[in-house]
Amino acid sequence: MLISNLDNVIKMNLQLLAGEGEEGNEQNPDDGGSEGGGEDPKTYTQEELDALLNDAKKDLPSEEDLAKFKEWQENQKTDEQKKNEKLEAEAKARKEAEEKVSTLEAKVSCLSKGVVTDSVDDVITLAKGMVTDTLTIDKAIDKVLEKYPSFKANGTETPGFKIGGSGDNGNQQTNINDALAMAFGNKK
Repeated sequence: MLISNLDNVIKMNLQLLAGEGEEGNEQNPDDGGSEGGGEDPKTYTQEELDALLNDAKKDLPSEEDLAKFKEWQENQKTDEQKKNEKLEAEAKARKEAEEKVSTLEAKVSCLSKGVVTDSVDDVITLAKGMVTDTLTIDKAIDKVLEKYPSFKANGTETPGFKIGGSGDNGNQQTNINDALAMAFGNKK
């Protein structure tokens, strides 16, 4: 049915609709691909830019005006607002101090458990992720050391041939006090 009506269809000259001299999606090489009508963008010299910047700065308040405004703002606050701001600042300082103390306690705990000094921060980071109401930082450190024994100082070496070894066949036993005494240069 459609094929029989093809004779009645108007034939369109598509070349006529495309426009004169243009073929497809080609661009005219004269316009360089820009659609802006051929106007060049305005360029400024350094002096012109400085003048524009100085004009913009004239509209800004001076340092003295800003100080007066802040003083006025402070005077507008009620005593209760001032107290609340002071309490918030003190609470923030207290929280930061508590975090610092807990981190230092965790570092001491790590060192006392034989963690390599280069790995202390890594162990603490892993342990802090495990801390809950029922699991303390010390127990979390123990769990981390259980899971990653490579963080501990390698105090138990297997006896046998060791390249560059001290010749004592790995039998030297030192405790924590001896290690600390050696680290600080104390003699027994």
